[in-house]
Amino acid sequence: MPLKRGLWLTLIDDADEAYPVACEVSEQRPELWVLEAMVPPQVYPVCFVAARLRLDGNFLGLVRLPKPVVTVTHQPMDFRLEFPIDARRLQGTPLPA
Repeated sequence: MPLKRGLWLTLIDDADEAYPVACEVSEQRPELWVLEAMVPPQVYPVCFVAARLRLDGNFLGLVRLPKPVVTVTHQPMDFRLEFPIDARRLQGTPLPA
């Protein structure tokens, strides 16, 4: 199923399962975006090891997290993520507000 328009952050766990989560861009530089990720409560602990970013369906990149992020059962969690951006991937795509 194709992703809808907008900014999509998908966290990847250590079993290679994907979890789309809400995020906001708190800082934009030409080569790096600082994202505030909002992970909803999970039914069980999850260990995230990578993240994938899309904007309006365009793939912006995949990064391994510097250290695994582990959720706590039934607790929402917010964290900051520095995501390197290749400006060539943004051509023709409006930037998020």
